[in-house]
Amino acid sequence: MNRNLGVLVSQNKLSHYLDNEQGGDFDLYHLYGSVLGLNVYFFSVNGIDFENNNIKGYSFGIGGRLVPKTIPIPKVIYNRSVHYKIADIRKIRKLRMGKETFLYNPVCTFDWESINSMLRSHPDLAGYLPKLMKCNGDLFTATSHFDRFLVWSAGSKRKGAIEIIRKDGKFLYQWHTKKRNVRGNLTKDSLRQELAELLEQDTFVIQESFESDKHEGDPYFIHVTIQKNGNGEWERSGQVGVIHDCKNMLQTSQMRSVKIQGDAHSINKLDEIAKKTALVLEKFIPHIADLGIDFTVSSTGRVYITDVSLYDIKKWYKEAGENSMWETTYQRPMEYGLFLLSQSIWGEKRDYSHLSI
Repeated sequence: MNRNLGVLVSQNKLSHYLDNEQGGDFDLYHLYGSVLGLNVYFFSVNGIDFENNNIKGYSFGIGGRLVPKTIPIPKVIYNRSVHYKIADIRKIRKLRMGKETFLYNPVCTFDWESINSMLRSHPDLAGYLPKLMKCNGDLFTATSHFDRFLVWSAGSKRKGAIEIIRKDGKFLYQWHTKKRNVRGNLTKDSLRQELAELLEQDTFVIQESFESDKHEGDPYFIHVTIQKNGNGEWERSGQVGVIHDCKNMLQTSQMRSVKIQGDAHSINKLDEIAKKTALVLEKFIPHIADLGIDFTVSSTGRVYITDVSLYDIKKWYKEAGENSMWETTYQRPMEYGLFLLSQSIWGEKRDYSHLSI
């Protein structure tokens, strides 16, 4: 059996590791791959040579340093890269369509609006999802049934989400970004215009918001990682609390992770929801293998799925001191890679035509 396993990473991460021998945690993939008898090769889209059917990659050599290797394109590749350039996206598309190559986790970015819609198609998950809609018309009418809601630019949350609370006929808003914190009041007449100026776009996504449960006075969510294991099945790899030092539940700035204590029933319930989430999403996005799912508990005790990432943030486990969980998030992809190498999956047709990236 061929034991070469490719790990596709961004060029920035690869360059940073080569220059500093840190960042990217490549050594953990190598460690767990070696235990399984795998030859792990790291490469970026820049190293793919389709004409000669090979890659310029790197593997760990004597002394624990990455050394360059040119090898045939691996039959199984684990994707841990995010791309926005059209040329790079085209290479990923070509790679994942190859009949002799199996790319697991074929896409690492997907907009929350689409994921919310996919999950809502399952009756057992619809009740855990906040109401969400797109709006390019009358914002006042569209939000009339929300006392509290979030607004962000359609297709991207890069500029952050603005949280709005209706109170005494006015709209109180707060907007936290990495560069600034903005608070103010809006009126019915200025609502759409001012939001368009803040977000630099006039097509919005609106999502219901709520008062979240608190941990030591700060709002938080529970981050759960679920991955394909060595048997090809979904299994939870860890869970950690992520606390906001601000109140906007869609911002990644000013966050810190902590260990969470929960009763077995609560943890098992999240585990059940996470597995259903993964099973539903893989029907729409074939061959995903890593998911990071954020659960937020409202002040009334209701559980919501508030975000799903196809590019799981592993560092939160290390920051919280959950080293065993942190290491498991690297071990599982190697186990699943070995599982795929042992399967008769070559030559089958894979349909990704519905994916936009």
